[in-house]
Amino acid sequence: MSLWTKYLRGPEGRWTFRAERLRLRDGRSLVEALERDPWQRCILEILDAPETRLAYIDGTRGIGKTTLCAAVAVERLVLRPDHDVFVLANDRDQAAILAREATGFVQRDAALSRVCRPMAREIRNAANGSLLQVLASDATSNFGFGVRPFTAIFDEFWGQANRDLWDALWTAVPKTHGAQVVVLTNAGPDRNGVAWDVRELCRESTDPALRFWSSAEHGVVPSWIPAAEVERQRRTLPPSVFARLWKGEWGHGGGDFLTREDVETCIEERLDAHGLTFDEDRRHYIGVDLGLKHDRSVVVVAHKERETAVVDHVRTWFGTPERPVSLEDVAAHLTMLARKIPRLRRGFLDPWQGAMLLERMKRSGMRSLEEFTFTPANVQKLSQALWQAFRASTIRIPAHAQLVDELVTARIVERRYGWRVDHQAGGFSDHLMALGLALVAALPDSGQRVTADPSWEMLLDDFRSRVRDWRPFGFGKRVGLRSVTIGGRVPEDVEAGIRVAQILEKLERISPPEIDALRRHYSELATQQGARRTLECVDGGWLDRELGRVGDFINLRADCAKEERCDERTTSTP
Repeated sequence: MSLWTKYLRGPEGRWTFRAERLRLRDGRSLVEALERDPWQRCILEILDAPETRLAYIDGTRGIGKTTLCAAVAVERLVLRPDHDVFVLANDRDQAAILAREATGFVQRDAALSRVCRPMAREIRNAANGSLLQVLASDATSNFGFGVRPFTAIFDEFWGQANRDLWDALWTAVPKTHGAQVVVLTNAGPDRNGVAWDVRELCRESTDPALRFWSSAEHGVVPSWIPAAEVERQRRTLPPSVFARLWKGEWGHGGGDFLTREDVETCIEERLDAHGLTFDEDRRHYIGVDLGLKHDRSVVVVAHKERETAVVDHVRTWFGTPERPVSLEDVAAHLTMLARKIPRLRRGFLDPWQGAMLLERMKRSGMRSLEEFTFTPANVQKLSQALWQAFRASTIRIPAHAQLVDELVTARIVERRYGWRVDHQAGGFSDHLMALGLALVAALPDSGQRVTADPSWEMLLDDFRSRVRDWRPFGFGKRVGLRSVTIGGRVPEDVEAGIRVAQILEKLERISPPEIDALRRHYSELATQQGARRTLECVDGGWLDRELGRVGDFINLRADCAKEERCDERTTSTP
């Protein structure tokens, strides 16, 4: 206990602890690092103030706010007995980033390693009973805040979809003397959610308990990020995304994807969108976006001339609920294109409505058409390909009215996993997506990253992105399982909702060391005919492929475990 006594003597003790015990990856102490970037000291002084109940840290990318608060978390874990440090975010994976930084501080100091025990989602201090814990984002399970003194660190607050978790957290502060909430966030894409409301509350407040700090307002430039790297980000990101992440400017609900000038510069009047003559010396690429009742079905054909993509053909079908688009018509048109295009290299098709169409085209001999899995990573790749082509003027398009209109009116939508292009409310993006699919098909690495084995992170992000709303409920003895809303509708079949919840809960329990084994096994399994199991759910094949892949992962995990147990028994047998 004598080792820690000198650190308990007020502010001086805290700074001594930071100088002697908290080491960064490069070996410097936390205090040494503050000498080059003194603005970080301002953040620590806000958190150290005993009257601070809520600290809102609005920072740009790369300023080290997560690492800094991880250091504070370890400090309180060690110097405050019977103290809880809660780490929260929109999901446990995001919250675990700060917890891993805290674990790093513990492991880099021998004295800290003796008293603190890092585990998967927590760090325990056996000497004083304090605990650092990563919490789930399910608000109803978190109304136990405030049983004893606590510090709650809420990372990437801008992505919080509603007020539930925030209200559960903030209403616990009055129950406990010395409780403190620390909000860490980038600027958000809009000003309509709880993140903006709490930001403005702190920024405008004169109450010393509510503190606000903004890297943008203080003109912070981190010493460890080269100016050339920031400039590269500026060149390769849409202006609204760059302004939000690197300049700290909050958005207004989605920025313009392209300007009219960007699009009109790439229009060539000589190109005929309805033409059916294709250069036999060029490789061609197809993008197919299918909409049957409320959207349009669109086929786009393009070819490459050095670094420039040229759109040769655009075909559109309009459907209504009374007269949906006939997939027979789309299939006939694709068959005709396959005959007319001498060098049809590759094509991508949205599999959501077109799984049967894709299978039919392959049976008819059109094997260059493949499905494009709309994972978050792939959609961002498609969006990036479109944006870069028009901003760099490396694409030529015909004066097609619907295509031009969709390009000009498209907006940027930002999510926790990145940004993507989408249409305005009430608008369409079918031509836009078909063009994007053709562009991605023409990329040199499209055959490697899009249709090959999807990574664990992509699969899980895609599954989560389709699960719009989580609601706790009790069903007989299955209390605690969660029902889900898919695509804005609650499944009529409660058992289907329970099945999805069970699958996701199993996925959450898979530890990182198992992921590589799962990838290898799934890569082999995905190449076999009929390997992707379909779960029968409501709404005519609702998420069947996505759920099938999740089911395969669960089955593979069980198979891996069985194989490991068999291997252990084999090796232990004399």
